[in-house]
Amino acid sequence: MSFVAGLEISSYIAFIILVIALAVRFSRYAALPTPLRWEIYPVPHEEKEKAERGSSYYEDLEWWRAKLVRWLAGELKDTLKEMLFMVRLFYYNRKMWWGSYLFHGGIYLILAWFVLLFIGAITELAGLPISVGMYPFNHPWSILIYVLTLLTGYVGASALLAGCIYLLALRIGVDSYRMYTRTIDYFNIFFILAVVVSGFVAAYTDPFFTTARAYMKSLITGGPLTMFVALPEVSAAISVHLIILEIFLIYFPFTKMVHGLMKYISYHKIAWDNEPRIPGVRTSLDVKVNKYLNYVMSWESPYAIKGHKWAELRSLWPEVKKS
Repeated sequence: MSFVAGLEISSYIAFIILVIALAVRFSRYAALPTPLRWEIYPVPHEEKEKAERGSSYYEDLEWWRAKLVRWLAGELKDTLKEMLFMVRLFYYNRKMWWGSYLFHGGIYLILAWFVLLFIGAITELAGLPISVGMYPFNHPWSILIYVLTLLTGYVGASALLAGCIYLLALRIGVDSYRMYTRTIDYFNIFFILAVVVSGFVAAYTDPFFTTARAYMKSLITGGPLTMFVALPEVSAAISVHLIILEIFLIYFPFTKMVHGLMKYISYHKIAWDNEPRIPGVRTSLDVKVNKYLNYVMSWESPYAIKGHKWAELRSLWPEVKKS
């Protein structure tokens, strides 16, 4: 087996581990005990008039009897505003926002670059070449994919590099940030820096991403798994970058860097969960709460007596007994 074939097989393995680990971790977060809801408003998925004026159906008489109208466009708008512009961080921690925005914006562009590489590879497999050397073919689609791939790749990597350096300087140079920065936080930033810097070195040998697109084509067609597909020529710089990137993809799901994916749970199950609990109406939440109330206490305090179920505790409280 050639070195490039082994490199491509390791790419498959890294991607499979990434997907499985993310799915397992997300499912575990989703299965955690039901958190306390915030019970605050406005909630962006309420009906448009209420959400836009900062109101809520909580303000209506007998609101629990009213049908909860969902405004999905408002929820999507609020989600994209936070994801793309990090509005809350901008208002409450402007100093951190500058670096975080470059950092996360760079990540989004790099992800877009991967998607464009995939689209470009599919386009070439369909018979429409993207580029020869540094010049795109004259077809409008080829030109569009070619230009967008260059822009997202270089702008994204540059923004990510600048964001890493800014956040690193902030955490090292400012006491209020250095106090809560752990060794693992520095390690993560340096790991991402290694991916980005090795990517720039690799781009020096492949400035128009021709080899990167050929590598993607080979992965799509199962290049290392069949003798009928010619494997691309990969330079030493590209090989080193791919190895570092693959190790990072395996490492990523096991770190706190997956917090972005978990925001779905923190928003929809904590901040935005305003479904009423109506007596006599059995919901999935009721099933969970009833299960928790049947847990037996394994520790003890004046208001939590060991050996009793949670459902029994209130009747054992002194003030309840007196009444």
